[in-house]
Amino acid sequence: MRVRSVLAACTALCCLAWPAGVRAAQRDATLVATLGGASLKLEGLCAARVDVSVDPALHDRVAVSVAAQNHQEIDRLAFESGLAARVGPAAGPDPACWRPAGDAPFSPTLTVRVAVPPRFALGLSDSGATRVRIGAIGPLSVDGSGLEDIAVDSVQGAIGVSLSGSATLGIGRVESDQVAVENSGSADLRVHAGSIGTFSLQQSGSGMVAIGAAVGDATIDVSGSGDVSLASVTGTLAKSVSGSGTVVVGGR
Repeated sequence: MRVRSVLAACTALCCLAWPAGVRAAQRDATLVATLGGASLKLEGLCAARVDVSVDPALHDRVAVSVAAQNHQEIDRLAFESGLAARVGPAAGPDPACWRPAGDAPFSPTLTVRVAVPPRFALGLSDSGATRVRIGAIGPLSVDGSGLEDIAVDSVQGAIGVSLSGSATLGIGRVESDQVAVENSGSADLRVHAGSIGTFSLQQSGSGMVAIGAAVGDATIDVSGSGDVSLASVTGTLAKSVSGSGTVVVGGR
């Protein structure tokens, strides 16, 4: 692993005068890392924004760049190479999100930018990222217990999703033999196009799931007031509905 940590008191900034009332502590802390691995796990980042892009020049490597107004938001993270590269809390007694002392309102300032090879497997598990943007990737695993807004261009490979709270996940296109979803609370999932061999869903609460991809076989279990819609099911459909929820296939 190659890591370079840079506090943004660089020469260029030192030549500038800070406006009145702006403290030097607001200058960003940054870190750049290159990790080795055949897949990537992003977990417990406590970030304001996460961007994952695809770089065809990368082979079994991951390029990571992070920045924050508070260096403590970066200091709590580990950057690990291995069979699966990982960015997440370092091992220790307190993996919780950092916040300044006191009761004043605080929102994370950490931004995480990652570049991965094409069709790279990605696992995302976080309880505090506000906005996540992901390009065209391979197999995808999402545990979004608090993620607010996740957008994925496309996925080629298996998908496992667990959403809760008010999370939203939108995927532009899916080409997958298997998609498994657990959706609870008021979380929403949309897949706009593509094909899915086997689709399974456990839906509870008031959330919404809309699958625009063509589905082969589907197993759907809905409880609560959630709504589920599928553009088409060409094979077997097994569904169970309790409460006021609905399951609609092909507009019917």
